[in-house]
Amino acid sequence: MINLTDQNFNEEVAKINKPILLDFWAQWCTPCLMFAPILDELSKEFEGKVVFAKINVDESPNMANQFKVESIPSVFLINKEQILGGFKGARQKEEVKNWIEEKTKE
Repeated sequence: MINLTDQNFNEEVAKINKPILLDFWAQWCTPCLMFAPILDELSKEFEGKVVFAKINVDESPNMANQFKVESIPSVFLINKEQILGGFKGARQKEEVKNWIEEKTKE
């Protein structure tokens, strides 16, 4: 799990040659904190296939604006700067796993 910010987003994303799951969150967001362990587990399951990244909306408002984040948690899956999909709100692990698998099919 990597941390992305307004300052390092473009540089870090340019280095990654696989899909990236972006988790927009904030420390004060209870659903975000409850969803975090699910994403941590999935990041291990998808290791080598999908890079998981966290973006704190309070610390990186420009990225939140760029992705039009209106509520958190918000999750996006990108690949080479193309948005493959996204959703708002915390989800169950199996639902997120199936969504990632569907969006990353080749």
